[in-house]
Amino acid sequence: MEERHLFRCINDPEHASVQKKHTPWIWESLGKMLSDHELFDGLSEKEIARIRATRWFFIHGISSLISNEWFSVQEADIHTELWLDSNISILDIVRIVNQVVYEGLKNDDILNALEIYPDENEKPGSGKYSEIQR
Repeated sequence: MEERHLFRCINDPEHASVQKKHTPWIWESLGKMLSDHELFDGLSEKEIARIRATRWFFIHGISSLISNEWFSVQEADIHTELWLDSNISILDIVRIVNQVVYEGLKNDDILNALEIYPDENEKPGSGKYSEIQR
């Protein structure tokens, strides 16, 4: 059975406390399911977490647009005019972003290029970067 309003219901601010309560368990369970995925071979837990979280943010944005009827599920299956490309569908965009996120976050190169240092010790002039600065 298709539930058209399930995403909207689950993500309703009225239910946020329930979702926040269960999110750690769900996140961990899904992580275990993905633990042997070949794309994550050789990646650190931090890298995997960054990839998963970034994909989660993106897909929830797409889901919110569909849930709020910015476009219908049927339109999501067809092509989007936003890319000005008649052969690019929403599914294609999801696949593109998924790959870009994976390639960009599978190591720290993109974070360093953007001067984003999640760990305070990774900032230039401190920790492992202090030698580079001198």
